[in-house]
Amino acid sequence: MIQKLQYLSPFFKSLIFLLLPLFYYLTGGMNYSQAGQMSILAFFTLITLFTWREVLETKRWLSVLLILVVLLLCIYSGLQVVLRSIFGVEQDDVVVIQALFNTNPGESKEFLAQYARYMVWPALTFFVFFAAYWKLFITSDGVYLKDRDLSAYKHYSKWAVLFTVLLIASHLNKTQRLFNPFFYFPYYHAKWQGEMDQSKLIQQQLAGTNLDKDLATMALKPGLVKNTVVLVIGESDGRNNWSLYGYERKTTPGLDRLKDKLLVLADVLAADGATVGSITKMLSQATLAKPNLWKTKANIITMAKRLGYKTYWLSNNGAAIRGAISVLAAQSDRPVFTNKGRSRGESSMDEVLFAPYQQALADRADKKLIIVNILGAHPAYNFRYPKAYNKFEYEFGDTVAKALFAQGRAPWAVAFRNMYDSAILYQDYVLSQLLERLRSRNDPNSSWLYIADHGQDVSHHNNYSGHNPKVKEMWEVPMLFWQPELAKGLTAETRKWQQRPYQADHLLHTLLGQLGISGTLYDEKHDILSERFDRRAAPPRLIGKVPYDQ
Repeated sequence: MIQKLQYLSPFFKSLIFLLLPLFYYLTGGMNYSQAGQMSILAFFTLITLFTWREVLETKRWLSVLLILVVLLLCIYSGLQVVLRSIFGVEQDDVVVIQALFNTNPGESKEFLAQYARYMVWPALTFFVFFAAYWKLFITSDGVYLKDRDLSAYKHYSKWAVLFTVLLIASHLNKTQRLFNPFFYFPYYHAKWQGEMDQSKLIQQQLAGTNLDKDLATMALKPGLVKNTVVLVIGESDGRNNWSLYGYERKTTPGLDRLKDKLLVLADVLAADGATVGSITKMLSQATLAKPNLWKTKANIITMAKRLGYKTYWLSNNGAAIRGAISVLAAQSDRPVFTNKGRSRGESSMDEVLFAPYQQALADRADKKLIIVNILGAHPAYNFRYPKAYNKFEYEFGDTVAKALFAQGRAPWAVAFRNMYDSAILYQDYVLSQLLERLRSRNDPNSSWLYIADHGQDVSHHNNYSGHNPKVKEMWEVPMLFWQPELAKGLTAETRKWQQRPYQADHLLHTLLGQLGISGTLYDEKHDILSERFDRRAAPPRLIGKVPYDQ
């Protein structure tokens, strides 16, 4: 039986490979478009190689090439399944592009640690399929050379040429061409790098010229001489796991104690479901409706510098030389990256930011914008806190754990929730320290704002933990505000402000308000801390493309 399969024509051997994308399609791992594109790529590639192996007498190197190609096709099929089943995206989604070219080996290891269990069945499927396909159709050189009359197969040469032409022709279609990994990665990397270079150039031009007519209208409030604005950007931090927002576990004890001195904004959505999309929207003129404006228009750092602010970018994310975030950071007067591994590695706890933060606060500049980008609770969660903060890591008997078990969660899913809550607990310490160090300066001309880039789905709906832009927990983020006037306590009016519905793609206006910058780029109706805030002036809030307020 096996020998009969080995003697199958190149057409049938290539056709049999299509069982893999068909299986993924029937089990929901691929949609029809992905399965179709994979089938076209695999069929024409394999039939070309198999036919040439029939023609050429020296086939050993072709067999090696076939092994590598089949392995790549199997892995690539599995990648499509992983992206679709875990994140609900395809390979050309902007989130995937940003992640691919904004990452490094350290982050890749953490990605595997977080999502390994979700990759098991696609990996097992393609491994078994690859082993069987290899055994049946590729390791048969000896059979061909000893048992077959190669002269009888000279007619294969014309077919080999024809299939080669068809393989090339199939790549004339751009969509099909960019599905091929040999074209996909070079094309999107070159496109991404070009956008980064263009954005850097534009931001440098805008920083020192009046190329943007809207920038020329910007001015400081009369009499504003001294001002320190601190913006802390969290990572993977959902408010549903904060005790400050009503969560059962005491995950934010430090901030809980400051509750009466903080404006705790209770109805804020993230600007995007991923880090790059969120931060670029929060710090620039980009919005959900116009997400690419950050590449061509001035951002908050450029604006602040033009109005005399000294700007700091303090980050523990390790993105000093790569990606969209680095473009923004590079615009600051003092970019500082404390994560020397330039990754989200476990060796760099967020408290390493305290020293450069203290130096920034002590800077004698009259006006300062200090942006602090922490690692927060980014996966893998157990890398985000020291042992002293593993309070919930082994907690399987409290009300939260019992409720999860009652909902049918697996023990490992509860363990992920425990580690995430421990990460939030340590983050509470970091945030409390960042706030206290500003408060202790008794500077009447200062303010402090915290918001996360996005949240996390940590066993909230099923056993899954990680990035999941399809659920509300990924978008519902904490937002805190402090200024010296709040030391007197919240007024009846400011208490109402805490319930204001908001989406962070309009955060630029709130930041401009705190910086005391007016002009055509500042709209008080989009400033959540303004008396003239008007939610009706903004578009409907969205979770991806789905309306949130329904």
